[in-house]
Amino acid sequence: MRMIRPETIAVVLVFVTLTSAYKQFQERIPNGKSISDPCNSNKQWGGVGHTNSLGGGQRNVFGRRFAAEGFQWSSLLCNEDSDGDGRTNGAELGDPSCTWRADSGSLPQFNATSHPGFKDPVSKYAYNASDETTLNCAKVEAVMNCSAAVRGLDVQWKEIRMPANTSIPAQETTYRCYDVALPTDQKYHVSASQALLDNLNIVHHMILFSCSTPISSMNASAPYDCLMPRNCGTSSILAGWTFGRGDSVGCYPEDVPAAPALGKGTSAWAVLQVHWNNPLLLQGQTDSSGIRIYFTPHLRPNDMGTLFVGQRVISIPPEKESVTVTGSCRFSDCVSSLYNRKPIGIVTAQNHMHLLGRAGETVVYRSNDTRRQSPIVVARDHPFKYDDPVRHYVDPPLMVYPGDEIKVSCTYSSRGQQKVTRFGEGTQDEMCFGIVSYYPRSYERVSGLCADFGAIDYCNFVRLLSASSLLAMPRRPPACNPLQLLQSLATAALSPCFGTDSSVYCSSSCLNLLDEIFSSECMTCNSTSRTFIEDLFADNEIFLAFRQVRRNCQPENSNAGCTDLGEISTETTTSFRPTGRASQSVENVIEITVLAGIAVLHAFG
Repeated sequence: MRMIRPETIAVVLVFVTLTSAYKQFQERIPNGKSISDPCNSNKQWGGVGHTNSLGGGQRNVFGRRFAAEGFQWSSLLCNEDSDGDGRTNGAELGDPSCTWRADSGSLPQFNATSHPGFKDPVSKYAYNASDETTLNCAKVEAVMNCSAAVRGLDVQWKEIRMPANTSIPAQETTYRCYDVALPTDQKYHVSASQALLDNLNIVHHMILFSCSTPISSMNASAPYDCLMPRNCGTSSILAGWTFGRGDSVGCYPEDVPAAPALGKGTSAWAVLQVHWNNPLLLQGQTDSSGIRIYFTPHLRPNDMGTLFVGQRVISIPPEKESVTVTGSCRFSDCVSSLYNRKPIGIVTAQNHMHLLGRAGETVVYRSNDTRRQSPIVVARDHPFKYDDPVRHYVDPPLMVYPGDEIKVSCTYSSRGQQKVTRFGEGTQDEMCFGIVSYYPRSYERVSGLCADFGAIDYCNFVRLLSASSLLAMPRRPPACNPLQLLQSLATAALSPCFGTDSSVYCSSSCLNLLDEIFSSECMTCNSTSRTFIEDLFADNEIFLAFRQVRRNCQPENSNAGCTDLGEISTETTTSFRPTGRASQSVENVIEITVLAGIAVLHAFG
């Protein structure tokens, strides 16, 4: 049976730490701060209720029972034998009589003798991949010991962080990018990384992208507002960090047959993207956070890539107990061709939603499972916790073949919400993705997105956005690339333009976004391209929002003599409404399209 071992480890460099929340839980069980690691009695297993010794992420069998008891040390929990090793939880934790109470201020009757979530001693209970209460001590030690990845032969390191005292705007959501050069003397693999944390009150997450375009494409001057790195070409994720994690070094287990690549033949520069979350609109905030990467010329067999599987169209009504959304990546002929029609190996998977997320699953269906009755689970989070993401490590890697399907299911609860929640990169919006690390990486793909757009799958989306048909439009200004503009409009996120009460907020980030969209040559008055685009987006919810913002923030930019986007009605729509025009198929796609940028923005948080 395949082992799915959930761990909050740095296979895509997600970091672990002793969070204040889990320290609080330690105090609610007897001897919670002094439970020995079953694999090494000289170490503590701080996250007693978790499969990861440092806490956070997937709960072990004891942790699930502790949660079911309302995170209280009850008599029922005390008398149970959660791990099935013949001793009650109370006996293992030093409270065999079940008399200890968290609010008593007294010490337990005895010291803890063993772990209530894993059978011990490990010398008696051999590791069994199908029994979650047994431990693979060799793997545990390998995960936690990053010394070789940091101080091994020929390992180098580089710090990539925002310049000192970089100003944070007084707005709720800001994405800021900073470009830096990478070594290009030879090819390297990332072996480990570490978060460099400054303003923890504001930093939400960080992603370090590698870029395939020449070094001349790099913006070396200063940080800039971004939804995605500019001029990056074929990008890949080198490292990442999200809030709730500390600054511990994260590394790859030695038996993972792949790692992110940088250097000669792959990428000459990188982009650090930082998401600042400032819901209180604090003034005068600064930040210089970043990431230190360790890399080695001693390469693993494969380069690692990242695939985003899920659903772009999300519409969650308010006050619903449960709403489920699904999306797939079908390894049909057109998708598998991007991977040279060869199988890929899934190394890790992480379910990703936002605040309304309650449960998530990422599964694989084989091509011969036509009734979809035998899912192979690679990531299951029941429950899902937005502030406690779990990276599920698949050991051994699960091979996905042409004809197979990766499917993601996301379940939400909108109790307490007053309006419809839709897809978006803001924390108050929602997403539905399974973020999959795989090998070998495809260098044929600009993005790692393979998701449904409503009822339209990825392949149909690609076909409908045919560059040749758009570029053939008559009276197209020479400098106009309609495909590029359509992609920009479809992927642009308007969150910098709205305050917490949904009123228009004309921040610098918002004005820069408007300038970028509406300065396009494609928007020249009386050009066919402008007419086409206005017609294409006539009923588009995103475009209507652009019109509202344009009218409020840049009324002086109305173009005399032609219909300006800021002068069109600001009515809003609550859902996409088909119109029956000839361009309907493309319109459907544009309404719901998104490239890897939006999907990856919250890949770790």
